[in-house]
Amino acid sequence: MLRLDDIISSNIECIFSNGHALSALTKFYDKDSLNDINNLIKYEDVYASKWNNNEYDIDIKRRKEAELLINDDVPLHLICGYIVYNDKAKNILKSLGITDNMIHVAPQYYF
Repeated sequence: MLRLDDIISSNIECIFSNGHALSALTKFYDKDSLNDINNLIKYEDVYASKWNNNEYDIDIKRRKEAELLINDDVPLHLICGYIVYNDKAKNILKSLGITDNMIHVAPQYYF
């Protein structure tokens, strides 16, 4: 996990999209637009557990796949935690020296 404020204030190069990168409907934004990300991304779609397109909205699936893309490596001091799917993944991180309080198991998340 990264804090958006940390990315904004750092020298990390990044871009983000409001949907799946291959769609012609998707728009890309540079780091200068991160301050406005809450108005550019539909978080209810990104975090939705059911996200198939339907007769009322044929664009949910594309919007769910909004991305933040970071160039190169993320400095370790900016990582505030890790979200993993299960305890097996958690144990792998722990074997790499990551402390228990930095790892959150969330099987309901989509990866």
